[in-house]
Amino acid sequence: RKRILWKHSGVLSSLPKLKFLNLNDDKLTGTIPVTFANLSKLKHLNIGQNQMHGNILSELGSITRLQVFSVEKNKLTGTLPESLFNLSTLQKLSFMTNQLTGHLPKDVGCFLPNLQVIFAAENKLYGSIPEFLGCLQERKVLNLYGNKLTGTIPVTFVNLSKLEHLNIGQNHIHGNIPSELGSITRLQFFSVEKNNLTGTLPDSLFNLSALQTLFHDQSTNRASPLKMLAASCPISNCSQ
Repeated sequence: RKRILWKHSGVLSSLPKLKFLNLNDDKLTGTIPVTFANLSKLKHLNIGQNQMHGNILSELGSITRLQVFSVEKNKLTGTLPESLFNLSTLQKLSFMTNQLTGHLPKDVGCFLPNLQVIFAAENKLYGSIPEFLGCLQERKVLNLYGNKLTGTIPVTFVNLSKLEHLNIGQNHIHGNIPSELGSITRLQFFSVEKNNLTGTLPDSLFNLSALQTLFHDQSTNRASPLKMLAASCPISNCSQ
């Protein structure tokens, strides 16, 4: 039986000391209650894997202690409120697999010094990948797969020294794969499949000893195919 989330919102808003709220995969419907903004001490909010619809409310940006925010795998629409990207305590942000549109804020990396994980895959986001994403030096995961992003791969990604997972596949990104990405020494997963990339695959990628998976779909990318020249190549799962 489905439960309507807004029927519980009055009770939840009367819990001023609430720090952890996990309603993941709970068959919830309805919209995100604006009363969540009153939970000033909330650190963890997960309402993912439900059937929620409507917008992500800008008022949620007032929960200044929030560290984890997940609304993934719902039916949310509209654009991303910029207020979310001003939460300096945020460590994980997941809104993947919805129907969200618009673009990522240009200054997305300026006010999120603690952000480690961004799951934004499988939406309808458009525009270029912001250069300021390279300012998120604590980030370990960036997944922008399956959107409508354009432009080129930002060279500022080279600043993401702790990055382990980078997926920008199935977009409309063009240009070269920057050789500077070969300096992200902790990178384990790298996917640029199903884009409009040109040029050659930089040799620096094959010096990444931590790299386990590399997806490069030559049917849509026009970069030169992989050259597995060294017997000691660290990549264990290559797709072209």
